[in-house]
Amino acid sequence: MKNGMLKKTTLAALLATSVFMMTACGSEDASETAPATEVATDALEDAQNVAEEATATEESTDALADGAEEADPTETEEDSDYTSAIETYLVEEIGPAYATGEICIPCIQVVAEDTTNPDETLVWGCYWVYWYNVKDDILECVSGGSHPGLMHVATVDGKFKVTSFDQVEDGSSWEESAKEIFGDHFADFQKMDSDSEAREQARGEWIAKYVEKNGLSVTQYQDYGWDPVAIPQ
Repeated sequence: MKNGMLKKTTLAALLATSVFMMTACGSEDASETAPATEVATDALEDAQNVAEEATATEESTDALADGAEEADPTETEEDSDYTSAIETYLVEEIGPAYATGEICIPCIQVVAEDTTNPDETLVWGCYWVYWYNVKDDILECVSGGSHPGLMHVATVDGKFKVTSFDQVEDGSSWEESAKEIFGDHFADFQKMDSDSEAREQARGEWIAKYVEKNGLSVTQYQDYGWDPVAIPQ
């Protein structure tokens, strides 16, 4: 395409030059030379316009080509989002430790992240795992639990993957291990971990995301002994 534009530009320039030479050398009468010179000037302007249009078109084409190179048609939203890797880890590695149901839906609340290392993303968070059974239009919770800590996420074969998990210990070592793992983010972790209202809101959002993605016809979720809660729209 560029070769064709260059040919057009060159042809226009040659035409303008030929006209200019013919008009400048073909007459000694000033009255005849002036109009001819104007024609030559117009031809030169036309040639410049063609050249400018060709350059602009080339730049536009190059920009489109660059955009096509940057866009990967095989890449999905999940491939470019580390939370999907954490979600998978929670379901596959933490979920089986509980009494299982039909569906496992985690809840992820990110406390802090560190992306300064290009080879590894660090994600501190409050991580929950819930198992549900489907009954009519309700997700009935079977089991669940909290697993706060630090997720180490790396890119493996072009996709994010959790390579290790530093989990806060249970029992009497809970606070000490939490301070060690969360470090400067410990106060933010405590605030998030103690906010049950924000956690339930996040839980509902993660359930809604799962329901929409998998096309489920449920509208509520329910913990044992509690009233059903509407799934956010």
